[in-house]
Amino acid sequence: MDNGSEPPYESAWTYKENVGYFYPLKTLYRNYKDPVLGLMHNDVFIFDDKWPEKVLECFEKHPKLGMLGLAGWEFMSPSGEVDGMKANFLPGSFQDNPLVIHPEGLDQNISCLDSLFLAVRADLIPKLHITSEILPYHWYDRIWSLFTMEQGYSLGVLGLPFEHIGGQTALREEKYTELALKWCKDRGINTDDPDGSIYREGKERFKEYAEMLIGPPKDQTN
Repeated sequence: MDNGSEPPYESAWTYKENVGYFYPLKTLYRNYKDPVLGLMHNDVFIFDDKWPEKVLECFEKHPKLGMLGLAGWEFMSPSGEVDGMKANFLPGSFQDNPLVIHPEGLDQNISCLDSLFLAVRADLIPKLHITSEILPYHWYDRIWSLFTMEQGYSLGVLGLPFEHIGGQTALREEKYTELALKWCKDRGINTDDPDGSIYREGKERFKEYAEMLIGPPKDQTN
């Protein structure tokens, strides 16, 4: 889809406006009957011609694998803080800090996946709280990770070499800002910082889901 990136990419569907991340996933779910569906940001480049086969092989070999990514974290707190990133970023990617290079293969010791690439079992999608009220961006990958584990599935990072050229999906900055402003306006949120408002809303929602699914933080229990 055209989400304001440069240069534009060809796709099976064209949206007249930036609709965020979850609408394309719903479109895939409604139009395809494949057992595994995936979405990748259009500024991610995987340097392995066999990556689709390797992704599908992981799901075939591991029936309890619910969602797979290229980057994720070992630890995620009840408030959504993450630590211990696993990824095979190539030099030149936008990340400032050196990361643990994840070896080739599947790591299921993961608590949260990064949305830059997500492959998910199709029968799990209806259980990921994908509704019209989900945020257009920010925190949905943490929320989906939480719901995947709550359903009894594991998360996994596949150590494929890739590059994430950050910023490409928002070079036409007005597209990104327009989406945030529209989301806030539709919900009666008057703000000069729509991106920050969405981020804070996502963080609060995550905390609510975490408390609903795993209970309140220990220091708040009686």
